[in-house]
Amino acid sequence: MKQLCHIILFLGLPIISLAQQGLKPLKWNTYPIKNEQKSAAFIEVHDLDKDGIKEVLMTTLIEEGNGFSIPFAGALRVFNPSTSQLNTAQWVEKTLVSTDEKLGFINEVFLFDINEDGQEDILLPTGFLSTNGGSLKWLAGPNFTTRQAIAEETTKGNTLFFWHQVIQLDLDKDGHKDLITTSTNVSNGPPVVRVEWYRHLGNGKFEQHIIAHNTGGVFIVAHDFDQDGDYDLALSQFFGGASLIWLEQITPPSATNNWQGQWEQHLIDNTTGLGYAMKVHDIDADGQPELVYCNHNNQNNESLVDSTGTPIPSGVYWFEIPNKPDIEAWSKHVISEGFEVTNFDFGNPASQGSPGIFDIGDIDENGYPDVILPGDGTKDLYALRQQPNHTFTRETIAKGTTFGMAKVVDWDKDGDLEVIATMHNSPANFDQAQNPPPGHIKIYDPVIDKYQKPWKVTLYPMPIHDKAFIRLNLLRSQKVQVRLFDKFARPVYSKRFQTTSGENILELDLSALPPDFYLLKLRTKYRRKIWRVVVK
Repeated sequence: MKQLCHIILFLGLPIISLAQQGLKPLKWNTYPIKNEQKSAAFIEVHDLDKDGIKEVLMTTLIEEGNGFSIPFAGALRVFNPSTSQLNTAQWVEKTLVSTDEKLGFINEVFLFDINEDGQEDILLPTGFLSTNGGSLKWLAGPNFTTRQAIAEETTKGNTLFFWHQVIQLDLDKDGHKDLITTSTNVSNGPPVVRVEWYRHLGNGKFEQHIIAHNTGGVFIVAHDFDQDGDYDLALSQFFGGASLIWLEQITPPSATNNWQGQWEQHLIDNTTGLGYAMKVHDIDADGQPELVYCNHNNQNNESLVDSTGTPIPSGVYWFEIPNKPDIEAWSKHVISEGFEVTNFDFGNPASQGSPGIFDIGDIDENGYPDVILPGDGTKDLYALRQQPNHTFTRETIAKGTTFGMAKVVDWDKDGDLEVIATMHNSPANFDQAQNPPPGHIKIYDPVIDKYQKPWKVTLYPMPIHDKAFIRLNLLRSQKVQVRLFDKFARPVYSKRFQTTSGENILELDLSALPPDFYLLKLRTKYRRKIWRVVVK
């Protein structure tokens, strides 16, 4: 039997009117989760307790101390709302990792079933430049009170490496999900960076293997870039080397090659300076995935200049994935540039960079994905809204200093996307740096005029067996097309329907599809709607 589970939805609005009129700035309603939080940093949104309402996990970097001397400490909190209604939600705060444990720079956390017991666990990467190393540990669900290191080397104090972003997948195809990550050591001389995989032996026990030395450092994504049926890795490089590279998996790791496998490195881009956040996403809504990426530069950093001596701008870009990505150039497209650093940099331009960790979603519901971008080293939180010609307009969602990370989610389950973002805040001078000002974490809800979207459309039931149904209301009769694309963006299902005005129910027979992830696109004359789904 197959089950179709709803993962993410993007809503679509009239394309013609927006193309003719341009994009009017959105208005945003703001709902605080916590108005004052020192060193608010990374966030994850997840229904931890399975009550149908999403919780918000938030880390801090230097909540205790000031960053000038070690030790300093961050924390991990979860905020549990009383309801999914934004205007009435009351948030209950619980600390999962306290500052007493002296873990400086608690980075982005991940919800994985680490030990495969059916309970989601929290993976906890920590550390950065001045923390004398970090750790890579996990908190066992559902209570998150038991913690252990992924491997002995990832215990705080056993190494000077630190970790930031982690992927979970079965790399050696033995039935156990492994962990793929990249780490950095900057304590002695030039940075030492490497790509690691922690082979899962079962029951939450891992052994470390190195995929590549002198490669990577902070951000990593997995995707089958060459469409040969296995996972490759893209890495942005913040600590030197080319801005953006990818590792082609030639031979999978196995016992016959001592679990090393064979990987070949290829260049994506070496023109954008310090590599930073990345996502694989169909950013131009053409049915093909692209690599969306931002750098993290400072216009005053004299080491970040092009061949003419001009500072390399801070910006967000997307790269076309070519048919032969190992030998063909990846075409670069500018989403937005010119995010000049405005933060106090302590006399060291390398200490500040922009922009921050972005997310993607069709915020204005015109059928084209937008980018929600924290300024980080520059001021404010931005919406980069895409027009039908694939240019982007920049507008400010909220003002403030050092917005570091944003998440795009339908938090209140009303069919519209919201933005959850942290503002870290930043000292304005050396005196303030001794006791930095607090930041905050808030939800930003775009005001979408309801008269602009008179139709209603739903995909149901969730889950279903073999068949899916789409219910939609239309103002007039018209032809509607439904198409499904597999994870390689290949069309696997297509059907046209003649609809009438009013309510219509479209039946989709998906029984012939193998279990996998799919992109389901519904298109009417003026509108589109896209679901990301998985068939089981």
